[in-house]
Amino acid sequence: MDEIRQNVSSIYKNTMLGKIENMDSKMLNYWVNSINRKDKNLVDFQEFLLKSQDYSNIIRNTFMDVFYERLSENNYYELFDEFQKHYTDKKVDISDISSFITESGIFREKYHHVIVTVYEAMKGQEPSEQEVNSYLLKFKQNSKYDIDDLRVDISMATSPFDMDENICGDLSEEEQTEIFELWEDKAKFLEFYRSAKTAQPREILPQQVMEMKPTIENKSDNTLSIVDSFETIFKRNMNVREYLLYFDKLAKLNEKEKDTFIMSLKRVHDELFVNVQDILLRYLGSNLDEDGFIKNYLHRSNEENFIDRLKQDIILSDDYESKMKERLASLYKSLYDTTLDSIEASYLFTSIKNKGYDLLNEDLNNEIVSFKSKTDNIIERILNIFLDTFEREPDTYEVSKYLQIYRDNSSSPIADIDNIVEHDLQESLEFHDVIKKKIKKLYSSIHNSSIAPSIVYTLLKKVLDIGINNKTLETHIESLVQAL
Repeated sequence: MDEIRQNVSSIYKNTMLGKIENMDSKMLNYWVNSINRKDKNLVDFQEFLLKSQDYSNIIRNTFMDVFYERLSENNYYELFDEFQKHYTDKKVDISDISSFITESGIFREKYHHVIVTVYEAMKGQEPSEQEVNSYLLKFKQNSKYDIDDLRVDISMATSPFDMDENICGDLSEEEQTEIFELWEDKAKFLEFYRSAKTAQPREILPQQVMEMKPTIENKSDNTLSIVDSFETIFKRNMNVREYLLYFDKLAKLNEKEKDTFIMSLKRVHDELFVNVQDILLRYLGSNLDEDGFIKNYLHRSNEENFIDRLKQDIILSDDYESKMKERLASLYKSLYDTTLDSIEASYLFTSIKNKGYDLLNEDLNNEIVSFKSKTDNIIERILNIFLDTFEREPDTYEVSKYLQIYRDNSSSPIADIDNIVEHDLQESLEFHDVIKKKIKKLYSSIHNSSIAPSIVYTLLKKVLDIGINNKTLETHIESLVQAL
């Protein structure tokens, strides 16, 4: 129970961006008890938060604050509307907001103008597009970077990264920008770039960036030793991300310790790669090569419970929802030779997601059969309530509406939900027409004459005042008509 409480509180603080320290005690107790009873789970709780007004307000206010900090302007409305289109009902953190703002046309237009203006004032000429992009990257990555910092960088170097022809002159502007975006510490990147092996150029940088062929002198023997040992044991080229992740540790080891450490790295690496590959195949139907693993997952591989957290992240992703809904629709079609409509697909998917099933799970067919059986049972109950109340069958819209009521109240006794639906129908004007029809019919049968409209409405009011139950309705009407 304490663990559940802690998890609920943790999800709340994390989802609310730490803006609200403690959640309402009633809400906390409700969710803790519901999860403990297994009526709901932590995924339900997070979805509830993402749809709440408190979350919406926090995201709007945070967006406004970041927008003002990064652009010093108040007119954030248009960009926020665009942001909402991409992040509705999704978990968002400050980095998502900051990234969206700094990648916007508004941000680029403003700082492009700032960079060009300051550069021209100091150098007497326009900066190249490469130089503009380099300085723009600094504004993007550092919220504290300002015009004074820009002036210092311009005065000290041709570019903020000191990119002379010997270092990056053979790279295009797009290639340099793409490479620099991989590195938080640009100085460290250039230091590594300068120390890269020259004997026989190798693909040290990620293949998706480019094959680089540096021509740099004064390499560190230790650096080459580390790279050579790694590549000998792994039997492939060393990726730059691996270099950054492991170099500091390897540099402190002697040759024997280094080889032992690299061999242990390979064992862990191979096991993680296979596990991640399997998860992506089963949950998304996608293949993963080693480059993709290193690029997208290596930096997370040391996280506690990495595999479980990765699986949970995938289950909460749009990609999983899309692939699973396609899979469920295909299985449903093969079982019942009919199409699963979008509303039903969403409800069935939620049930499947809560159980964490993958696309190949053998229980998917059983889940669909159970879902169809429960749905048919609920629809039959709705049909009977409509026949008893309105003396007609429900239309498609009404079935969908009341089906949702049964599902939203699935933890309640089904007889109680029947009463909710029946009461809702009895609140409608159509039900008044049903009562009036019964009054006229019974009056004609008992008194062998037609009834005056004023008497119909008088009896209608009395029936409604009595309190209505479909099973006793005609008995009440008959007693009122006989008393006339």
